[in-house]
Amino acid sequence: MSAKLKLKGQQFSLWTVLHSSGKIGRGQAWLCRCRCGTERRIDGSKLTSGQSKSCGCTRLRRTLAARFLRYVDKHGPFPSPEAIKVHTDIAGTRCWLWTSSQTASGYGFITEHIGIGTKRRGLRAHRVAWFVNTGLWPIPMACHKCDNKLCVRFSHLFQGTNKDNMKDMLLKERGKKGKHYGK
Repeated sequence: MSAKLKLKGQQFSLWTVLHSSGKIGRGQAWLCRCRCGTERRIDGSKLTSGQSKSCGCTRLRRTLAARFLRYVDKHGPFPSPEAIKVHTDIAGTRCWLWTSSQTASGYGFITEHIGIGTKRRGLRAHRVAWFVNTGLWPIPMACHKCDNKLCVRFSHLFQGTNKDNMKDMLLKERGKKGKHYGK
């Protein structure tokens, strides 16, 4: 029981030990949370020896960053005056445009391999920009200050909810107007 008390709450690289979680093979299992938020059962000996450092998010971040930057044009347009009026911090900075695939709705799109084999998942490019810059996925979403769907410049993004995004839209007077739309 003393070993359990020693690891609980400790930090091992990017893992934080939450609590004991039974056995893995012959060893003690621990429920751990990675800095990115992923929780996983890890063998205690792999934690203490340094064999397990993270859930793999750092490797994903490096590989995604390398692929991601190949498709960014840093000479895009300046944000609109309406966007600058609401977000003064983006004044004088150009949008960085995504030059690869797009979704049907006009957002940048990139795929990543999941595990071994040919399984892939699609990700919106501006969400990847957030991840590459912070190491964390935006929760629940990454919103554009500049209103440019193809912009992937981190300083032109903010983390928010759909409600935050709608409020931002109304502040810039981009939404529909009339008695049914709040104005």
